[in-house]
Amino acid sequence: MDAHRDPTCRTCHRAPDASGLRRGMCRACYLRAWRGTELPEGAGCATCPEKRRMVLRWTQVGLERVITCQNCGFIADRARPRPASLDDLKTRLERERRRARDRRRNYIIETDPSERRLAARRARRRVPI
Repeated sequence: MDAHRDPTCRTCHRAPDASGLRRGMCRACYLRAWRGTELPEGAGCATCPEKRRMVLRWTQVGLERVITCQNCGFIADRARPRPASLDDLKTRLERERRRARDRRRNYIIETDPSERRLAARRARRRVPI
């Protein structure tokens, strides 16, 4: 009776879609279990801090399979030449913008030395009441 009252996947704890539960699992988790690619408990991306199970997957890196998120796994799959090791993949990901320094810090210039105006370029128009 409890399973009918609160039907959630026993693996990812999400409510199932229209297809329902199969052996207590949603469709995605059931297919992972059937293929032998089920994620271990407490899994996380090997290259970034992502831990949400719904975006994790197995990725072939060199001769080993590692768990990555969809973003890191996509880069590993599309990279040419393919990364030979996990360290090689991490090095390639460091060149991505999300691994680089935060460039937004220097985006707004408080005072431009070449600007001669002290006031704003256009004064606000006052609407007569």
